[in-house]
Amino acid sequence: MNFHHDKTTDLNSRMFMNSLREYGLTQHVMDPTHMRGHVLDVFITRDESTILDSTPIVDNQLICYSKGITFCDHKGIHATLLAQKQQQSFSFRKIREIDHDKFCLDIESRLSEIRSDVPIENMVNLYNERIREVLDDHAPLHEKTAIIRQNAHWFSADLHTLKRNKRKAERTWRRTKLTVHHLIYQESSRSYSNSLTQCKKEFYSNKITECCRDSKKLYCLTNQLMGIKSDPVLPSSASRKDLSENFAEYFQGKIRNIRVSLCKSNASNIDVTDPFHADTSFDGQQFSNFTTATAEEIQKLLMKASVKSCELDPLTTHLLKQCIGSFLLTITSIINKSLTDSNVPAVFKQAIVRPLLKKPGLDKDNLKNYRTVSNLSFISKILEKVVAKQIDAHLEIHQLHDDFQSAYRTGHSTETYAHLTIFVVLFLLCSTYLRLSTL
Repeated sequence: MNFHHDKTTDLNSRMFMNSLREYGLTQHVMDPTHMRGHVLDVFITRDESTILDSTPIVDNQLICYSKGITFCDHKGIHATLLAQKQQQSFSFRKIREIDHDKFCLDIESRLSEIRSDVPIENMVNLYNERIREVLDDHAPLHEKTAIIRQNAHWFSADLHTLKRNKRKAERTWRRTKLTVHHLIYQESSRSYSNSLTQCKKEFYSNKITECCRDSKKLYCLTNQLMGIKSDPVLPSSASRKDLSENFAEYFQGKIRNIRVSLCKSNASNIDVTDPFHADTSFDGQQFSNFTTATAEEIQKLLMKASVKSCELDPLTTHLLKQCIGSFLLTITSIINKSLTDSNVPAVFKQAIVRPLLKKPGLDKDNLKNYRTVSNLSFISKILEKVVAKQIDAHLEIHQLHDDFQSAYRTGHSTETYAHLTIFVVLFLLCSTYLRLSTL
């Protein structure tokens, strides 16, 4: 670095230290590293990193060759690193090695045992059990312990060859100590470094181009490049069980308070016993029951849905879509059974609930600063879409939608509402201008 890090009055030093704090980095060198004093050399790690065993020590002598001849006006920095390889145990299935034809035949054979005249709870439980049995036969669960390595998708075969040639040239130079071999090693190092930088640049440039206007993907890619990890932030607690109980109690109480406030609000405005009574009366056809869905409608919703899966799903959504023909009739029967019986299975009401901090920097020990994200099973989401589609069609036919709704409705996004607001403002301004011109 070409400025003094130990001078707090230096503008470059302050900007550099602010940048380190902003990205969660720490600079550990505190003693002068230059022959004339001041800190010009740095040793930077992440705040949460445990690789550094102790504070780096600055050597009292300048950097020199093995014969003691100095070639630099900087001092050396010594540090002890904990370079142990981190290992992680995980379980996996070899989904890609599944024979789809045999898998589909086994699925059809097992799912044919499910009858539609049994309770909906039994149908769903039997569906999950049969799918897990077939999946265990075709892709059994494996346990493995592997070393955690940083993903380097940009590292190509050409780079691997250049790296091997560089190391070969280095070994030759260290063995012979000849100048010609040293020059060859320097050229190999330079070629490998330039190619490495170019490959990284091209890889991430293409990634950014692929994101196009998807701000979510671009945000994730930026965090990946900056090394920002999205580790969950949770309140301090003695045990996970106590923490889960505290969250459950808080959010259940929050829902109860909302229901009580709705009842009080409706009771004060409208003298009816039903707390969800409409503000205006509706004399049209009432929506009394749901109609069964066809297999074509269910298939369309299944293929249009996202490929995301939940821990509650017995099968990945990606594999289910590939074998949609074997699952379609059973899934259609389950959804129609739920609609005709007006009963949502208890399994569909289960969710993996994850509390997320609303904004960075908020007090993590205050539960009101959290919002919940519930991950439901895939088929329960399809059931929700079927129900929502029929209700929305009823509201659309009888013109019960709010004309100025600005979210959660097709063609009525917040962007559309912003355009409408601008149009109204411009219309009023033009009308005022014409009126004044007439006067």
